[in-house]
Amino acid sequence: MADQHKFWLVWGVGKPVPTMQHPNPLLAETEAKRLALKHPGTMFVVMESSKAWRTAEPRVEPITLWLAPDAFDPPAEQPPSPPPADYMAGATPEVAAEEPVF
Repeated sequence: MADQHKFWLVWGVGKPVPTMQHPNPLLAETEAKRLALKHPGTMFVVMESSKAWRTAEPRVEPITLWLAPDAFDPPAEQPPSPPPADYMAGATPEVAAEEPVF
């Protein structure tokens, strides 16, 4: 198991997520004060890392593929489906007498 050094983050509440890792709390506090002076009204919080977890890389394995037994069979002929029962509902008699176009 690899070790990770402890670090501190400075976050401006309501601002984007912090990315700078400070190696000790004094540097983080100094940065928080500097940012507070630069951005009046924004609260800057110093956060200490306390726990960390990691999962192992997922394993990639090959998968054998083969053609289905009917892969080259011609497609089965499907009869056209009839129109729904209400397809011509509300049509005038002249339109109802015409052959439907699909």
